[in-house]
Amino acid sequence: MNIKVNAAEWNSLSQEQQNQISAILRNAQLIEVNDRVVPDASVAAGTSSVPAAPAGLFCKLACDTAEAAAVVACGLLTGPASGICIAAAHAAGEFCRSKC
Repeated sequence: MNIKVNAAEWNSLSQEQQNQISAILRNAQLIEVNDRVVPDASVAAGTSSVPAAPAGLFCKLACDTAEAAAVVACGLLTGPASGICIAAAHAAGEFCRSKC
């Protein structure tokens, strides 16, 4: 699954920052090894895009918790990487809930 983020924001980050964001999402278990964060020009700045779906209560809570953990970890990044990471964490949380 691809987690889409604003292309201009994503492309403004260094490769190291992009890798840090991907690692945060993987460590929070919001995305799997083959999942990727990808730039998309159609995604508005500061947001992310992933299809929504209804979720079971316990699965949804697990996704919410993982999303919150990723957002906290994103706060450790500096500059625009932090905001982009948070947007990606929210998209990954939506993706996680879509699998419930």
